[in-house]
Amino acid sequence: MVGIRKPERSFVENVKLLDCYVCKKPVDGILYLTATHLIYIEVSGVAQKETWIVLHHIANVEKLPITSLGCPLTLCCKKFWVAHFVLDSDIVCHDVYNLLLKLSQPGRYDSIFSLNHFNCFSLEWYNRS
Repeated sequence: MVGIRKPERSFVENVKLLDCYVCKKPVDGILYLTATHLIYIEVSGVAQKETWIVLHHIANVEKLPITSLGCPLTLCCKKFWVAHFVLDSDIVCHDVYNLLLKLSQPGRYDSIFSLNHFNCFSLEWYNRS
């Protein structure tokens, strides 16, 4: 993609997803960052629950002050869903925060992954056949 460098890490371990609707202890998981989605997968648990968020559905990203649990990161989606993640390290949380800001709010149409056209065929190859 143009203008966005590939992240050094494509995943972050030891991330907790806080759920305000279910009164259960937060479970550790892995947060994956792809070109189009943010994916959270619970590591411990009988059924590995997956939470997928399309990056273009993220309306707001907030990095909150450090607490005793870790460094909280709040994602407000355009469909009125709010995800509260808690990361262990402040440095990793800041990296994820900056990357999500860049990926969720592209500055140009060229930087949107779905509108990025890869020229698979050159004009010379097309003219030869």
